[in-house]
Amino acid sequence: MKRLLLSDFSDTFNQNLSLTSLEIMYLCQSFLSVSIMYLFKRVWEILVAPSKTWDSISQNSEDKKKYLTRYFYPLIFAVAFTAFLNPFIKGYEDLEFKDILLVGLRFLIVSLASGVLGFFLTAKVLDYSFVRWFHMKSDRRRAQMLTAFASTPVLVISILTKLISDFFFMNILFFYVVVLVWEASTHFYSVEESKQGRFTTLVSVAILALPLIVEKIFLIILPGLK
Repeated sequence: MKRLLLSDFSDTFNQNLSLTSLEIMYLCQSFLSVSIMYLFKRVWEILVAPSKTWDSISQNSEDKKKYLTRYFYPLIFAVAFTAFLNPFIKGYEDLEFKDILLVGLRFLIVSLASGVLGFFLTAKVLDYSFVRWFHMKSDRRRAQMLTAFASTPVLVISILTKLISDFFFMNILFFYVVVLVWEASTHFYSVEESKQGRFTTLVSVAILALPLIVEKIFLIILPGLK
């Protein structure tokens, strides 16, 4: 009798455990699909309709809370992953698979580290600059959101050029950052018209230059990653 009860209990427990696992898998898949849809939607919107999108970002509580986890981090991980794939696609055909794998891992480390550190450095520099030169209140979160969304052209083009070498001409579109920052100056930040040019120049230069400088520093202090 005891064995029968234990057997029934075991079967019931296993069924519940299996059901729970399926539910967890379903929830994970649902969350992933929603996150990917949100990411692609936001990328498209910020590139096609920046003024309208900046207005939406400034009012959307979800963007304010999850601009890193749902937007910037997925993009920067995509850049790093394509950097890892790059040696397998072009330029390293003479190397053995193991050597190409090591090169890919080095590219991934440099891309991920310089991207993340460059992002936080840029946001910190901008927040400090806004307080000092534009007499704004310090708002680290807002500076990070500006950096994350205005960096979209750089990140998207980095992904495409690492996968397809024929897209090298798209590097010129890095300067679309200027357009995004100009729109953000009035739709995300309330910058006076007389200061818009200075604001746009400062933010654009910081977003384009600082992550690149961080990457170069990594390559200097860690020569094995070249």
